Amino acid sequence: MPPREQRALMYEKKFSIAAETRSTTATKGRRHTHKCFEIVIVHQGAIILSLDTSTQVLTAGDAIIFHGSLLHGGRTLGSAYTRTAFHLNINKADVIDWCKLIPADAKSFVYAYLPQTCYPAFFENLTKLSEQPAKGDISQQDTDLVANVLSTLQVVERPKQAALHPVVRESIKLMTQMNTATQISDLARRLYISQSHLFALFHNNLMCSPYQLWMKIRIEQACNKILKEQIPVNDLVKMFGFTTRRSFERAFRRYTGTTVSQYRELGWCSSW
Repeated sequence: MPPREQRALMYEKKFSIAAETRSTTATKGRRHTHKCFEIVIVHQGAIILSLDTSTQVLTAGDAIIFHGSLLHGGRTLGSAYTRTAFHLNINKADVIDWCKLIPADAKSFVYAYLPQTCYPAFFENLTKLSEQPAKGDISQQDTDLVANVLSTLQVVERPKQAALHPVVRESIKLMTQMNTATQISDLARRLYISQSHLFALFHNNLMCSPYQLWMKIRIEQACNKILKEQIPVNDLVKMFGFTTRRSFERAFRRYTGTTVSQYRELGWCSSW
């Protein structure tokens, strides 16, 4: 794991790259946007990450590459997590073809996997890229260095979650797909295990219960709706399977630290 640090690799050059490694227990991070590419790599713990309308769980080794114009933010799942975020302001991206992974319209994102053993090479390649001269056109060496950075990351269809038990991985996948009114008992039946076994696996892998994760996914999805659409609270209650408006508002405030009306106004404007 890299040391906890804040380090600016380069400023006012051809490639502006800032790296920050953070260990945190924060659960109240809000969505934000910016004007550069971002690579987030999880080293320890787990993050529940929302990017535009997608909600995913990232664990150690998982990475995601996207353009910061997409509304995004993450919160800890369990007790704490450690991650590194790289912000890359790359001029003439169309020339160096950085967008082979990220569509030019910046409306999508790519999941990747970076084993701990590969992190030093990844960071070294980024450092070499940052040391390129400030002046001059994009060179073949620049292009090769960018290619080396990207090749270190193993592109995957969805978060690999390699540190998790296979049953927990499948549970997370189902939670993001199942009807919100479905019970945890139904989830256990679909996985052919007992509820007690499912709870034990979640505690050992994520330090939370299946119910706690599912609640966070539902609230995170509700946050997506609140920020994208003007949906009345009563409709959100039905949409995400809560029995009463009061139970939804209580869960929402406990998870986000604010009310629905406050979140509509403030939920996108802070960094994590």
